[in-house]
Amino acid sequence: MEEVMENQVIKDLRRSFANFREDNNEGCHVVIAVQRCLEVRNILKTLTAVLLEQENKDILEFIGWELIGVLVQQEDFQVANDYYSDLLEAIAENCSPKEVCLGIVEQMDSNLNSEVFLTLLAPLQKVFQRMKGRKSKFFKMAIPRILHHIAMIHSPVNEQSESSMRENKTDLSSTLDRVLMLLGCLVNDAKTGACKPNNKDDPELKAQNWELEKCLTRMLETLAFENLSMAKSSDSVDNKEDYELTSTESYRDQAQRILSLLQDLQSQVYLLEYASVNLECYTKKQTPTVKPNDVCADEQGNENEDDDEKELLSLLGLGCYGYLVLAENVAHIPQVFSIKYLLKINMVYIACLLERTENQVIYKGLELLDSLIRYIAEGTVEHNLLTSPGLLDIFKRLINVMIYCTSKILRQRAMRIFQQLISKLDTRGCYMISRYLLLDCTHAGVAGLLIHNIKEEVHKNLYSQDYDMWFRGKQLVSLLLQVCKLPKGVGRERDLIPETERVMGALNCLRYILLSDHDDKTTLWKNYSLFEKEFLLPLREAVKVTKLNYLSMQNKNTEEKKQPDKEKEEIEFKVTTPDGTPIDEMSREDQNQVLQSGLYALETMECILAHITEIVNSKTR
Repeated sequence: MEEVMENQVIKDLRRSFANFREDNNEGCHVVIAVQRCLEVRNILKTLTAVLLEQENKDILEFIGWELIGVLVQQEDFQVANDYYSDLLEAIAENCSPKEVCLGIVEQMDSNLNSEVFLTLLAPLQKVFQRMKGRKSKFFKMAIPRILHHIAMIHSPVNEQSESSMRENKTDLSSTLDRVLMLLGCLVNDAKTGACKPNNKDDPELKAQNWELEKCLTRMLETLAFENLSMAKSSDSVDNKEDYELTSTESYRDQAQRILSLLQDLQSQVYLLEYASVNLECYTKKQTPTVKPNDVCADEQGNENEDDDEKELLSLLGLGCYGYLVLAENVAHIPQVFSIKYLLKINMVYIACLLERTENQVIYKGLELLDSLIRYIAEGTVEHNLLTSPGLLDIFKRLINVMIYCTSKILRQRAMRIFQQLISKLDTRGCYMISRYLLLDCTHAGVAGLLIHNIKEEVHKNLYSQDYDMWFRGKQLVSLLLQVCKLPKGVGRERDLIPETERVMGALNCLRYILLSDHDDKTTLWKNYSLFEKEFLLPLREAVKVTKLNYLSMQNKNTEEKKQPDKEKEEIEFKVTTPDGTPIDEMSREDQNQVLQSGLYALETMECILAHITEIVNSKTR
């Protein structure tokens, strides 16, 4: 019975061929006949053979692109994938490459599973190889669909369960491998075309290269979220946060292949400079002034010129590229740039990497920055570099990492790199960045760190033979007044204890200068009355009020502890993490410990205040 049915549908197919020729190339009957053949799973091989018969090739050429959607929508596509792949390959080889490309792109717009999507890449590669003339506009249609599919199967770790992430990472790795095979073929064709006489400056070839560069940098953006370091496990996250569900080597290998393809396109050096050349375009979303390899549209393609020029390469992908080249040494660039110039052109990439919240991306930003500043001598980076937004952004984002990053390792590393980066600036630059960051600093720990750095600069200046106007005289006094500025309402309206690190840093800085500056090089002694009025007197009052409040709360807590049978009025302790997440309410014992710790801090402040008074009194006798 089945054999009779198989023979019948093949006869119907051949009859549809005859009708096609009689009805002025009406292909709908053939498509319907093919659909009926596909319903009989045992004749897929026969169907392919019939369609490829010499006398039927004209029909296949006419309806081939329509069959792509019919094949992809078959329920057994994954089960009989080999047969469908053969038929798609035949369509790609015999039909109009432009029509087949449009048919494949149309199917890629649907939500395809990974296996179906990967199957379509082989015929897509074939039609790109068969195309003559202008391929760039077809690249422009197909590549965004490919990148969209990659984005669909890739999402940050914190949005997935472990099982879902394991499945997606497997899909991601296999998809990247197959896409790189396709891109490798396209890059090789472009490279071959560039070697031909008079083709080097061909606008169409440059347009193709531009589309390929956009795709490759977007793929690097995806890999920025993965562990690409040489070590088997990255220091970028704590062990419990480090999911090694796909080997690091596979992602690193894919990154190496991407960089190799970019090198074949002769783009590797320019990509490092790309964002610095087009910085205004990234900040204002304007047209880029330069494209890689001076890509421009030809006169015949003016209709697409505006759309092309509005596009920019992925900044995050370029940041990952810089990390791979300069921090991981995955690829090499000509040694023609100074280390300071490399820092300057990579500042935008570093800021972009540090802006993210994913630990693997932050790790790459820290590694890239560290790999550049470690070779720069202290005090040699000119303050003029601070006039560019990149370096200021890096400082601010390092502070955010120090405060908000979920990985303790990264927070500590960010703090170390933050201090190293400040030390690389010249004295004026150090002064400028300290003043700028203190102006808006709301985190007491960061303020304390900045004040410590200022104290170290004052120390170097006091024992230096060279005169430096920035950490002496009125410039320093102005900075110290900012250092010694108490937050508004502290003591009366706000608790002083959360500002302990800031206040202790300021007190220690003042005490050190008063003890060390015997010749009044800093002019602090000359202006001491100003500091007494603006800082020390208000601080003494704030310490006194805060201490009374803490003692009152401590006594109240102790009294309530002695009255277990009576209803107690709990002291309200609301503690949150830096990102605003509430912490569970403290027990009474924990509350007492916090109160006692606060009292110790207040006593320390009182001791330093008393010591400062002794120093001043001994000087004025």
